[in-house]
Amino acid sequence: MESRLGRVGELYCGKQLLKPMAATPDHKLSKVLIAGAGIAGLATMISLSRIAAILDLEIQLYEQAPELLEIGASIALSPNGMRTLEKLGVHDALSDDFVFKGPSGILQIVRSSQSTPTATFLTTRFHRGHLHAALLEHVPRQYIHLSKKLLHADADGNGVVLHFEDGTTVHGDILVGADGLNRALTEATPYTNLYPNFAGDASSTWVFKDRVTLVRDAAHAHEGAFAAVGPMALGDAFALWLAFRYILTRAGQPCSKGYIGIEGIKKALELYKRTRKPHTHHLLEIVHAQLNTKLVARGSEDEEDEEWINRMKGGPDTEWLSEHDVEKAFAHVVRQEDERVQALTVSRTLLFHYFWLAFHVKTLMQHSSPVENTALMR
Repeated sequence: MESRLGRVGELYCGKQLLKPMAATPDHKLSKVLIAGAGIAGLATMISLSRIAAILDLEIQLYEQAPELLEIGASIALSPNGMRTLEKLGVHDALSDDFVFKGPSGILQIVRSSQSTPTATFLTTRFHRGHLHAALLEHVPRQYIHLSKKLLHADADGNGVVLHFEDGTTVHGDILVGADGLNRALTEATPYTNLYPNFAGDASSTWVFKDRVTLVRDAAHAHEGAFAAVGPMALGDAFALWLAFRYILTRAGQPCSKGYIGIEGIKKALELYKRTRKPHTHHLLEIVHAQLNTKLVARGSEDEEDEEWINRMKGGPDTEWLSEHDVEKAFAHVVRQEDERVQALTVSRTLLFHYFWLAFHVKTLMQHSSPVENTALMR
């Protein structure tokens, strides 16, 4: 099936459709490896493919399963997850035909009118297989390699090498780990031997050796708390694209270079980490706090119902999660970085002028009489 990522040779950059540029001598980023073909892995491939033609970028996805099937019964997408899905261009999954409906039959997608693209989304529950299939339709099958169980990965200044159980190896410039709790990136990432924990600690480091980063459960497993699995996976993929697009466009300027060097790779992965890590850590702090909550024995069914109603009325506000805007979070990180760079530039300028003045004062004193030196010191 033909991919619907975009026309070959023309992909989105900023607000323009640009032709792929000729390769340059210092072209660095040319091949991205993705480990895991679940929702996070497919979404990452879709997002990065939007800049593939500009960079002449090859993206390959490796999955340990012998066939592409998404396990699990259902998955929920909060309003921000639905919006991210739309921004990725996966319109198939937005069809009301694919959502679970309650007895009321209420539609999950409400558009204000046919004449405006503005949409208001409700939290929507899909069959996981439907969402996975909708994402899969946007990924060319020739770039997905099955029965590729990852044993370990090596990363250094020259790139990343993946070693598979079947004895084969592949080399790339960067690796995105999307293989969840089963990840085998032990040679490329710091690790300890832990017992299985499906609401585990977030990875303390999201970027390893400037070549490897993680998305979804590989970075922040939380066992589906607050129905955040899907939105977090899509948000990670979208943030990764925002970071690399920013490096290409340089704060909104046209894609003039058409390549990303090693410093650009480091910068993009750092921006991605700073965009997503605070949000995911906030979620995991809440999840871990709930693990310490003791179960309380309830009374009759009516008492249980009343207790449940009171808990819902006094429950925490989760709008920070369901309405989290990845683009705004990324823009905030970029502003912080701009302010940091500006402050550093000012400091360097002041330091330069200080040493310049000190040098010239010293020079004048060396060529002046004692009386003149006393006057200079005053």
